[in-house]
Amino acid sequence: MTIIADSAYLGNDRSKLANNTYRKLDAGFSGVVIYSTPKGQFMSSWGYKNGHLLPASGSGLSGQNQSGVRTNEVGQAPANNNCFSYYYCIWDADGYCIYAEYLYTLCNNDIPTNGPPTGGGGTSPHPCQPTVSDTTNAVSKLKINAHDVTQDPGTDPDPGDGGPPPPVVTCPPVVAVVDTTKKAIDTCAEKAKVIATQSNAIVSTLNTQVLNLTTSTGFEYAAPLNLSGLSSTDTYVPTTYTTQSDSTSVNAPFSWVPGNYTIGLTHGHKDVVGPSPDDVFKMITNLLTDPNLLNASAADKAFYKANAYVNALNSVFSYQIIITDWNGIMTEYNKWIIDPGVYDASFKAAGKGQGSDSEYAMLTTLGSYVNLFRANAGTTNYQPWILTPSPTLPNVKYANPKPCPH
Repeated sequence: MTIIADSAYLGNDRSKLANNTYRKLDAGFSGVVIYSTPKGQFMSSWGYKNGHLLPASGSGLSGQNQSGVRTNEVGQAPANNNCFSYYYCIWDADGYCIYAEYLYTLCNNDIPTNGPPTGGGGTSPHPCQPTVSDTTNAVSKLKINAHDVTQDPGTDPDPGDGGPPPPVVTCPPVVAVVDTTKKAIDTCAEKAKVIATQSNAIVSTLNTQVLNLTTSTGFEYAAPLNLSGLSSTDTYVPTTYTTQSDSTSVNAPFSWVPGNYTIGLTHGHKDVVGPSPDDVFKMITNLLTDPNLLNASAADKAFYKANAYVNALNSVFSYQIIITDWNGIMTEYNKWIIDPGVYDASFKAAGKGQGSDSEYAMLTTLGSYVNLFRANAGTTNYQPWILTPSPTLPNVKYANPKPCPH
């Protein structure tokens, strides 16, 4: 359980946070109580003003751009002239709230000043049904931007007044935000760009070095693929391969400085498998964590989104994958980041026994957000891969190369 106190309630006295626990709330508490799973996934919330439970509201965020805010925090969106609805938001690097959970609504005529707590609470529930013990987290204090926060482990010996209402668990709506970087790309038209990229002398050399080292040592090797600038006339610059002597993963340095803009990554797989979710999500992690890219101009970020790619190479096939829907894929990224191991296991299970296992798993799991290309190892005869209906079995699809006109 996370308690976020209103600054007016604290009055510069942060010790008042200790008066609020899972079992009781201060009589004059103002703020919000958020229930989460042990892994941090939002469940429900209750808003308070002067000790009173605030009424719920059905108003939505409507895809509002909270420009300039870069971290997870409580966001405020106007519900009407006299009301504000509060949301817990996950923000992308451009300041867009890409995922929102409703917390509560506060209206001018709803602010009580005395009397016993009354009213109903705002909730944005979760489909699972955890027990009370599942929702506590033994972390003492933290800060979310300007909001003082305490996360209570539920060990207060004072039984108190019963505390806030328990978590509510029904299914909430998810606020979607339109992303203008979504690309409706004809994969056959994109094929020419993929072949040109993989035919570049520097890219081709790094591909060969990375694959040879991976297959000879059993460790994954990788190399960043860097451009000298951010225009169609700029060229690739030489980089160096790297390894962490791990047979299942590798990290390569990312750069976003003049003369060295990492637009791609090439890496080897010791097994005959295609790109993994981790490979795809590296492109998102770069966008969300590299300080130079975070602070880059909107044009620079748009260039990155339009051109970023990952190569996955094994002894039989070479793959290139690009993201076409950066907004939509965040739903999957948020699932993956909670528990990559569970997500990856589900991904592998999706392709098991499907013939072209890796291709099928990628297209069924992330195919709505990415384009996948495959070539025979050591060649540049890349073809887009898609799901095609079975000619004999109803409601069954297979991963196959897409025929493209010559």
